Amino acid sequence: MNSKYDTSNLRIHVEFTRKGQRDMKRLAQQGNRATPFIMIRDLAEYIERHNEAGDPMIEEFTVRYDDGTLITAYLSQGTYYITDVEAYEKTPAVFPVYVWERFKVGCRWLLAQVFVGWAGVRQSLQLVTSPCY
Repeated sequence: MNSKYDTSNLRIHVEFTRKGQRDMKRLAQQGNRATPFIMIRDLAEYIERHNEAGDPMIEEFTVRYDDGTLITAYLSQGTYYITDVEAYEKTPAVFPVYVWERFKVGCRWLLAQVFVGWAGVRQSLQLVTSPCY
């Protein structure tokens, strides 16, 4: 794979897979501040620090950022490939949608209760208003 991000100064080679690139673009559209270059550099430094400490990374691993970004990568022929980039915490922009959906469900339930109850009220009114002979 040809990387469009210049990481020639890093000793660890990291690249995105196609799915990783799509995930990164999706997160960027949702307002994630991490850029692909920063993510590649951070991951390469993280792997390098582990190797220097004598605790090399396994073939497939997951790294969690503090901002809620989860990166899954694997090692293949000396290159680490980022396969998945996802946000494991919901962003605040999604909260109003959740509230609106719960509101709609609540309104449907309330209307159903009113109509079910109204049928009983109508029947009782018919019994009361029917002429007595």
